[in-house]
Amino acid sequence: METINKKEQGIPGCQTPSNTSIIRIAYLLFMMLGFYYLGRRDWNNAGLYFVFSLIFDPFNQSIKWDDRPLYQRIWLYVQVAASLFLFFI
Repeated sequence: METINKKEQGIPGCQTPSNTSIIRIAYLLFMMLGFYYLGRRDWNNAGLYFVFSLIFDPFNQSIKWDDRPLYQRIWLYVQVAASLFLFFI
């Protein structure tokens, strides 16, 4: 059987070198907006922008969750918990 590479097929959701930088820029932009609203003590908007930043996963999205390094999983769990905490204050 022939192995099929998702990147070669152009399947959406797979990171390629061309869109990796765009994804990371979008992630950083939403994180900066979250910190901006955190500095203004606008907890709901800060939590909202931190949650929106999770849409743009800064790590390699083609790696399964179980195969990711522990620090990446911890970072994403902490970000979700902090976002929900800020959103529901």
